[in-house]
Amino acid sequence: MESLLPLATATILACAFTSLAFLVVRRKKSKVADSNLDLSSFDTLPVGVLITDLSLDDNPIIYSNNTFTMITGYSHKEVQGRNCRFLQGDDTQQNGIEILRDALQECSTATVTLRNYRKDGSLFWNEITVSPVLDPAGDAKFYLAIQQDVTNKQKTAADLLEQNQRLAMSQNMLLELVRYASTSLDTTLQKYLSVAAVQLGLPRVGIWQLDEQQASLNCILMIRHNEPTTESWSMVVQNHPLYFSALNNNQVVALSDLNDELSRLDLDFDYSIRRNIGAAMHVPININGELIGILSLENTDGPRTWMREDLEFSRYIADLCAVAFIAEENQTARQRLDEIELLLAEARKVGQLGSFIWYFDDDDLVFSNEIAEVLNTSRARPKSIIEMHNRVRADRRQEFLDDAKKASTADDEIWQGIYPFTANGDESRYCEFVAQSSKLDDRPVIRGTIQDVTARIRAERENEVLQQRLLQAEKLETIGTLARGIAHDFNNLLTPLIGYAELLSTDFAEGDRRLTYTGQIIQSGMRAKHLIEQLLTFSLHRQTDNPEVDIQSVMEDVLQSVRPKVNATIKLAAELSNDARLVRANSGQIRQILMNLCLNADNAMKGKGVIRVNLFETNSTALLQPKDNNLQPYVAIQVEDSGPGIDETYIKHIFEPFFTTKGVGESTGLGLSVVHGIVKQHGGEIEVASVPGCTTITIYLPYFSGPDRETIASA
Repeated sequence: MESLLPLATATILACAFTSLAFLVVRRKKSKVADSNLDLSSFDTLPVGVLITDLSLDDNPIIYSNNTFTMITGYSHKEVQGRNCRFLQGDDTQQNGIEILRDALQECSTATVTLRNYRKDGSLFWNEITVSPVLDPAGDAKFYLAIQQDVTNKQKTAADLLEQNQRLAMSQNMLLELVRYASTSLDTTLQKYLSVAAVQLGLPRVGIWQLDEQQASLNCILMIRHNEPTTESWSMVVQNHPLYFSALNNNQVVALSDLNDELSRLDLDFDYSIRRNIGAAMHVPININGELIGILSLENTDGPRTWMREDLEFSRYIADLCAVAFIAEENQTARQRLDEIELLLAEARKVGQLGSFIWYFDDDDLVFSNEIAEVLNTSRARPKSIIEMHNRVRADRRQEFLDDAKKASTADDEIWQGIYPFTANGDESRYCEFVAQSSKLDDRPVIRGTIQDVTARIRAERENEVLQQRLLQAEKLETIGTLARGIAHDFNNLLTPLIGYAELLSTDFAEGDRRLTYTGQIIQSGMRAKHLIEQLLTFSLHRQTDNPEVDIQSVMEDVLQSVRPKVNATIKLAAELSNDARLVRANSGQIRQILMNLCLNADNAMKGKGVIRVNLFETNSTALLQPKDNNLQPYVAIQVEDSGPGIDETYIKHIFEPFFTTKGVGESTGLGLSVVHGIVKQHGGEIEVASVPGCTTITIYLPYFSGPDRETIASA
C-alpha cells in the first residue's frame, strides 16, 4: 500500500490546488505568475508543479515551482512559455504521450509514468498526473501537472509497467495467496512469516494480535530459525502510549539499535535484553483502518540498518496477513465462495463444447449432440444459419449474420465471436463461436465449436464492478486519512483564533464598528469549524454499534428545524406514516443527513419549488442495482426537489469528496460525501435519480427486526 502513497498525494494536491488555480484565472487570465495570488506555497511541495495555459497556442507553461527545477535542472525562466514536450526524448513511450493528449482533448485527469530527460541529458522516470482547471462554466482554462521523480522505484527500465498494471498484478497475487489461505489460517501465516524470514535474512519473525478486551498485544505465532513456535510475551496498551500511538497511525516502528532507541517509544528495556534483540521492525496490520495486530521482524545479531526495500516488503507481508485474518473471520463468505466455485465447476463439466459444420453453399448445419445443452433449448436444433440467426438476441442478429457471411466468403477466414442467444424465453445465454473455413469432400464448409461462456461473461462484468469499487475504496481511504490530518491541524489553528476574537469583542460597546469586525471573524471561524467537522465525519469510517431509534420521530424533529432554514418561497412537504420504524442508527448523524439533503435541495431550486420528504418501508428489490436475491427489508428516506436536475455526467461524481458544480467559495464539495459516508457506516445504500425538473435522493437503512422490536416500539 505504501507504494501507492506518492500517486495518492499527487491526486490530493491536484484536487486541493485546482480551486487555487481557478482563483488565479479569475484575477488575471493572461498570466498566472503576474497575478496577486501568492503561489509560493507550491514551492514547499515535495513534488514538481507545472501550470499550462490552454488559451494560448501550443499550451505553454506559465508557472513552475522550485521542486520542478530541482528534478529537471531547468530554471523558471527557461521553461516559461514552452510546451512540456521539451522533457521528452526518442525513447519516451508514445502510448503514455497519447494518454496525456487524450486527457487534454477530453478535459479529464490522467496519470502516466514516462521516460523524461533533465537539462543535462540524463534520463529519469517521471510520474505525471495532469488535471484540468475549470471555470464556473465547466470549461478548461489551465492544466495542473504534478510530477514526481520515481527513478529509484524502477527495477529495470525495460520491464517498467504503468501504475495500474502494477496494482493489478499485486491484486492478482494477493488473490492467489488468499486461495492458499482459505484452508488454514495458521498454515497461511506460517507461510508468510517463513517467506519474510528468508527474504530478509532474519532469525525471528512473528505475529502479535491485539486483544481489545484485555487491551494488550500478544504474540500468537513466531518463526524462529524456520521453525514455528509460540512465545508468552505481551504488551499492555496503556503502558506504551507512544508505541501504540505510532501503530494506530499506521506507522512502522523501525528500531535499528534497540539499546539506543527503546526509550524513544517508551518500550521496556526488558523487551530487548530478555529476548536478545539488537534491532526490530514492527509493522501494523490493519483492517479497515483499525489496528488488529503487528508483524514483528527481529534481528538477534546486533544492530541492523533497515532499508526502504525492507520496509516495502514488510508492508506487503503485513497486508497479506490482514487478508488472512479477514478470510478467517468471514468463514461463511468463504464457504459460499467455495459453493459458487463448485457450481461453476459442475457447469463447466455439464456444458461441453459443441461442434458444428456449416455447408454454406446450401446453408446446411450439422451439430454434435452437445449443442442442445450448450444452447439450453428444448426446441429442434436449427438446421440452417438463418434458423440459428433467429435465435440470437434481436439487437445482435445482424452482426451474427454478417460475421457468418464474412467467414464464408474468404479462404481460411477465422470466425470468432460471442453472441447472446435467447433460450426458452429466459435471459440471454452467451455462446462463443470459434470456426474456420475449409473444405470437406470438396465442399466449402465452416467448421468449429460453440461453447456456453455465460458464466465467464457475467464473472468478467462482476469483476470489473469489484475492481472499480476496490479502486474507489482505496482512493477514499487515502483521502480520508489526509482529511483527518488536515482537520486536526486546522482545528488547532482555529481554536485560539475564535477564542481571542470572542475575548476582543468584550472590549467594544454595542454599536462600535469594531464589534462588527470581531463578529465577522467569529462567524467565519465557526464556518471553518463546521467544515472541519465535515472533514472529520468524512474521514472516520469505523463501524459502531448503534442503538435502535424510531426514525419517524427523528425525522419529525429534523423537519421542524429545517423549516426556518429553507427559503420562505419554497414549500416543504412531508409524508410520514404513523407506523413506528426502528433502525440501528446514530440519531445525530441521521439528523445531519436529512438537514444536508434538504438544504442542498433548497439551494438547487433558487427560491422556487417544492421539497418533498417521504418515509416508507421497502426491500432490496427497490434498489437500482440489487446486491443479491435476499429480500433485505429497508426503511427508505426520500428527499425530492423540483429543481433543474443534475446533469447525467455529474451524477456518478456527486458523492466524491471535494466535487462540486458550484462556483469557487460557494461549496466545499463535502456535503454529499459526508452523507454517503454516514449511510455506508450504517450498512445502508444511497441512490440518485434525476431528470429536468425533479431530483430524488433515496437512502435505504436496514430495517431493525430484532426480537425486542415490539418492546422498543411500544416504549
